[in-house]
Amino acid sequence: LMSQEAKKVDRRNFLNYTIAVVVTGLLVGLGTYYLTPKGGEKTVTVEKTVTSTVTVSPTITVTSPTTTAPQKTLRVLGFSGSLGDPHIPVFDEFSKQKNVKIEYIRIGYDELAEKAVSLLQAGSSEFDIIFQDDPFFPRLASKGWIAPLDTLGLKKDSDVFESLWDLGSWPTPPYMGAVPPGERNKEPHIYALPHCGGPGEFYGVRKDLLDQKGLSVPKNWDEALEVAKAFYDPNKPFYGWVCRGTKGDPIAFDSMTFLYDYGMPYMFNDNWEPQFNSPEAVEGFQMFLNFAKYAPPGLPTYGATEYALEFINGRVASGMINPGDVVADIEKPGSASAGKLLWMFPPTGPKARKGVLGVFTVVVNNFSKNKDLAIDLLNYLISEEGQMIFATKGKGWPIRRSLWKKSEINQDPVFKPLYPALPDFLDSKPIPYPRTTEWLTMVDIYGGYLNAALIGQLSAKEALDKAASEITDYLKRIGYIK
Repeated sequence: LMSQEAKKVDRRNFLNYTIAVVVTGLLVGLGTYYLTPKGGEKTVTVEKTVTSTVTVSPTITVTSPTTTAPQKTLRVLGFSGSLGDPHIPVFDEFSKQKNVKIEYIRIGYDELAEKAVSLLQAGSSEFDIIFQDDPFFPRLASKGWIAPLDTLGLKKDSDVFESLWDLGSWPTPPYMGAVPPGERNKEPHIYALPHCGGPGEFYGVRKDLLDQKGLSVPKNWDEALEVAKAFYDPNKPFYGWVCRGTKGDPIAFDSMTFLYDYGMPYMFNDNWEPQFNSPEAVEGFQMFLNFAKYAPPGLPTYGATEYALEFINGRVASGMINPGDVVADIEKPGSASAGKLLWMFPPTGPKARKGVLGVFTVVVNNFSKNKDLAIDLLNYLISEEGQMIFATKGKGWPIRRSLWKKSEINQDPVFKPLYPALPDFLDSKPIPYPRTTEWLTMVDIYGGYLNAALIGQLSAKEALDKAASEITDYLKRIGYIK
């Protein structure tokens, strides 16, 4: 994911834009092809037993004659890059055990969001399983485009963190905030399986640097601000703080913890009236802006790559960090912060200590002709065996609580820095982005004004008031607010 060349990367586009097609089958093994979507045809031979012809066009098609005859084929549309990689060994093992061929087509984040909607809106059965970011799935569930997994046999295992089951439910439980008009009275079902990326914003601080100055690990945001001040030296340059500041989703997600911790109960009340410009929320956002004084000057353009590089290059002491996006890069050999960074649940505010949840999910196409087989694959993915493969071979963080207690997981170089912070975070009932079919439009408005405050064009109150006014007008137009 990371390179020494800074690229604009955030939660909506940090994935690399390649297509990987993975075809698995009994006695065949796993083939992975990385293609640039420019059209044309490429023939690839994998392990001398499979010849696949891949045609890449506006509609992606895959044909893969094999030396064996799998009973059925599952087609999975997923993310390219680091979010899709951990699933490959799981799919490979499932295909061998079940004599099933899995065609795993992987595309970029924005393309996936658009393609999923166009396919489902048309009632297409082209793909059986589709990956989605969690803010997208409320629209898919409310439209009836994705299948209720619990009615088809997905086993709600109590070893899987409850907050993930809640996030994948529709309507989501009341503690996660408002749902669109007419949705709250629907019978809840599990429509998505949140299990990779994220799972939310953590606070990271260089423990070795704290020790050098005789400073304690901060317990609240006031103490964390003092840490940022203590290490800020732009002449070196060395910075006290870093996070994502790009307009839209990045700054919205990275600042949200502050608003909750300073007393905002939810971004919207049950009538979809904004709460994010309350006095408490303004105070929280102002605290976020206070931290930005001790950040690199380019913070308003920073995404995941940029803030990770500050830690990797040893130029920052603390910041907001999203484990699923960057832990493997920050903790890899050669990183100046490897083994030195304390990953923790963010410090507390004067009113609360809230986590903000954001996880990538998989859903089953309601128009699929292979729902039973798709459910079998998801049950295998969340099983203890499947999750051990996902973690130890795929290097994706496990969603089963018991696995975090195993040394194979909590002593693994990728996961050791996240233990026990990640399990504790998921057990805290963190709050996700607002559960709405309209969040992508709303976050562009909201995050745009936050970024304007970050670059000094607006005060904290002006930014939040303007965002609240514009979003209220939008929600009135679409019928959320009467």
